[in-house]
Amino acid sequence: MIGIIRDFSVRLLIYSARSVFVNGNRCFQVLQDRAPVGWYRKCLLKASARKAIGSLNSCYWQGCYLYRKRTRGVQLVRQPPLILFSNSASGSAQGDRLLALWRELVPSYRRSETFILEPEAEFDALLTRALLYCERCNGVLVVAGGDGTISSVINKIAGRSITMAVVPQGTFNFFARNYNIPLEPDAALRFVLSAEPVTLPLACLNDRSFVVSVGLGLYPKVIAARESHQQVAGRSGFSAIVSGVWTLLRERHISRAKLHYNGNTQRLATPLLMVIHNRRQLEQLDSRFQGDPQRLAVLRVHPVSFGAMLRLLANGLLGRLLDEENIDCFNTDELRVEIRRRRVQVALDGELIKMRLPLRFHIRRHGVRCLLNGDTS
Repeated sequence: MIGIIRDFSVRLLIYSARSVFVNGNRCFQVLQDRAPVGWYRKCLLKASARKAIGSLNSCYWQGCYLYRKRTRGVQLVRQPPLILFSNSASGSAQGDRLLALWRELVPSYRRSETFILEPEAEFDALLTRALLYCERCNGVLVVAGGDGTISSVINKIAGRSITMAVVPQGTFNFFARNYNIPLEPDAALRFVLSAEPVTLPLACLNDRSFVVSVGLGLYPKVIAARESHQQVAGRSGFSAIVSGVWTLLRERHISRAKLHYNGNTQRLATPLLMVIHNRRQLEQLDSRFQGDPQRLAVLRVHPVSFGAMLRLLANGLLGRLLDEENIDCFNTDELRVEIRRRRVQVALDGELIKMRLPLRFHIRRHGVRCLLNGDTS
């Protein structure tokens, strides 16, 4: 609308100026032909020139007045530049295709620097450069990668005045699915161009944030086995599921812990404990789960035999986990986990990390700003 008004005003101004000059030129020709020689002719020429200039000046100010009147109350919003940070090693990432779509779909006036993480590059160093550049130009960091990459970026920008956007390139893409971000790169880039910044809550474990889940017990072993298997079979959802099922059936590990939540204290023994802050992952386990973005969902598996574990895995794969009697599930705002050791290995958003005990889980209400469609439910 603003462009139409501006174009109309400029055209009107040019047309009026042209009309003044044409009429003034005709007037000059008449004066030159009919005016007497001498000072009288010069006076007429000067008067005509002043009149033409005055008419042009009046036309200019009338055009400015019309433009201001038509655009009153309308604010011109500067669209921030987009900085691409892409992890070429994430999931089924397609670096060349993504760059081609980036140049094709993103307008040149919004495209800025690109930071591509190659296999031999250092993640933290490249991400630090990208964040400094983003802060310098007050731009939006477009993160192309899986849940692990997104989690690492969020841990760097949480609490800072940086807005991010997501182009999913991972294996499961739970973060993107949780906030209805398209999974195809071209659709995701179009989504970024039309989205608006929204403040999201973040789940935190001690001093780190996570966007999907944290697993203890057998889950870190599942992630380690998945990574080793995918180096041979390639990255795919099917290979990840097969590797996870095989590890859970083969391994035997019982963790003894003390949980503090909702004013209660519980001592337990469990082969697997998961803290989830992602509605899509809960729905994948069972559609009857009611995910709350302001709370944590805790799943605890009872110590079971081989046959019971096989049945539990079958129910989980079929999306009927709540039918399993060897599962406890509850929601909480905060959770503290105590284990008799100094450090414990956890799987945080698919990344293996050693954490100091006790483990403190909580929700940060105003965590990070992300470009979304406004519907975060």
